[in-house]
Amino acid sequence: MSSRGIRQASAVVITMWLATTMAGCVATPPPETAAAAPTPTATATNTLAPEPEEEVQPITCDTAFTAERMEMILDDGLTFRGAGSTGDIDEFVGADGLRCQWTRPGTDAVVRYANWERDATAWEALKTQLLTEGYVETEPSSISRETPDLDGSYSFRDGVVHYVRPWNFIGWATALQ
Repeated sequence: MSSRGIRQASAVVITMWLATTMAGCVATPPPETAAAAPTPTATATNTLAPEPEEEVQPITCDTAFTAERMEMILDDGLTFRGAGSTGDIDEFVGADGLRCQWTRPGTDAVVRYANWERDATAWEALKTQLLTEGYVETEPSSISRETPDLDGSYSFRDGVVHYVRPWNFIGWATALQ
């Protein structure tokens, strides 16, 4: 065989070898009986933790008014006299409410705060009663009365009635901030 013939024979052998080798690389469909397994897909998930809800602390006599107002009350010589009877509003507060009172010894100076839970219907009944007694509506959910012998403000928010005396302290009630 001549060198040209050897090259042609080699080329044929290489071509056949490549053809059979490459035939294995062609994708063939899976057999009809084989079930295709689902391909997992990546899904986006929110990896941020939800913000914790701020726990609402219950109002106490120490936190009834803003820190600035509490400082003024104490600087004016008023001292905490307990969470007992508050006289003029005891019938409204009932057994479940909070009562706070600060007084200045030897004077009639008094600061009061009270709160108690009521539904909107009970608030409307109380508001109607107080309006007939001379209180005036200062906002849709607040009423006040300023008189020499008795002054105070009531405000209703989130199912709770808040009372303050003197009437103009309502703006410093922590729960109404």
